[in-house]
Amino acid sequence: MLFIYIVAYFLPITNQAIVSNSSVNVFSKSGGIIDKVLVKNGQYLNNGESALIIKNQGLENEYSIAKQQLDETITLLGIIKSRIIALNSNLTRANLQLNNFQKILIENNNEDDVSGINERIKTQQNIVIELQKQLGLSNTELIKIQTQSIIYNKQLDMIKDEINALTVRAENSGYIQDLMILQGSKVDSNQKLFTLIHPENQKIIAYFSENDLQKIHEGDKVMIFPRAYLGSHQEDGEIVAGNWSIPVSIVESTNQRYLINSPKRIPVEISVTSQPNTKYPLDSGMSVYVYVIGK
Repeated sequence: MLFIYIVAYFLPITNQAIVSNSSVNVFSKSGGIIDKVLVKNGQYLNNGESALIIKNQGLENEYSIAKQQLDETITLLGIIKSRIIALNSNLTRANLQLNNFQKILIENNNEDDVSGINERIKTQQNIVIELQKQLGLSNTELIKIQTQSIIYNKQLDMIKDEINALTVRAENSGYIQDLMILQGSKVDSNQKLFTLIHPENQKIIAYFSENDLQKIHEGDKVMIFPRAYLGSHQEDGEIVAGNWSIPVSIVESTNQRYLINSPKRIPVEISVTSQPNTKYPLDSGMSVYVYVIGK
């Protein structure tokens, strides 16, 4: 006990300190039912790794409908393209036949009876016109179906993105915390699922008295003892900033104003320099003891 009092006299010590981690809340992008829980609290998750899988029957139905529409459109495109190829072929032959009739007419120009040839030319011209009309309509239909195909593709891609979002992945590396979701649970869109703690940004906010601040400097080494693991685990740290302002209160009297030092404790930021320990995680808000031991 005497040792503690001696240490406390010479070294800045405080029991008014809490863990303040850099964290990110992870939210669902779509609602549904939790199909699989792939992680647990305290588990380290790498960037891009899967944590949860949500099942959304409505999205799956939308995907099936959109896929069927796209498949039907692709089939129809194939039919129209085949039709256009056939029409172009028929039109080529019809034009050749028309040219042949016109040559025959020229070669028999001196003959009296050319009415039969003229009739054939007229009939063939109507065939060419009709084929051109069908070809024009088919090309217009092709453009329309191609546009529908593009729209269906975009719709399908959007639904795919939503379905992919049903697999909740870590957008940063860190430790899982506050995971309360169970398999079979219902979740809404934009619902908080868990918190991801960044171990490289773990810090302690410690409140020291005004007198202790005179003994604390930037870069000072710190011993950290989490209350939850007292006697079992210690963390190391370092003072981050060493420029603190002492709060003062202004007291007015009849004749003058006085500046009086406030008895409030001053927050000091401490970075945790020891490697994260999954057995003894520093959860945000955890209370700790802090001993400043100097350089």
